[in-house]
Amino acid sequence: VRRVLPGAIVAVVINLAVSILSTQSFGLVGTSIGTLAGFVAVSSWFYPRLLCREFDVPLGALARAVFVPLALGIAYAAVLLYVAEVVPPTGTDGVRLFRWLGLLAWLGCAGLGFLVLAWFVVLPRDDRDEWTARVRGLFGARS
Repeated sequence: VRRVLPGAIVAVVINLAVSILSTQSFGLVGTSIGTLAGFVAVSSWFYPRLLCREFDVPLGALARAVFVPLALGIAYAAVLLYVAEVVPPTGTDGVRLFRWLGLLAWLGCAGLGFLVLAWFVVLPRDDRDEWTARVRGLFGARS
């Protein structure tokens, strides 16, 4: 905690100062601007540096652990945006309940797609094997 605290204090001070000033200028969105300023000014470099120094985590491995899932998430969001433009989830006609059910189905498919992507791309093989064994054990115990 002693090593984390200096960065946290500086980030909070920047966040608070920028939040107050930007809220006066931009309204409620100013708090988000303050949070972003605190993150960019301190947290984005301080904590990775701390991890590298204290736990001997190579900077390249840390960057891959952050940017590979981020790149996959951005690509997946782009695919979802494309699909939403090409095939809108609901029409303007029909019963309101069916429009809501259509939207719910699209959202469910998007969430399920993310889980499948995360299962095969983000989770290491050992973790997938462990979770598969746990699920099989749950269903095997009931049989």
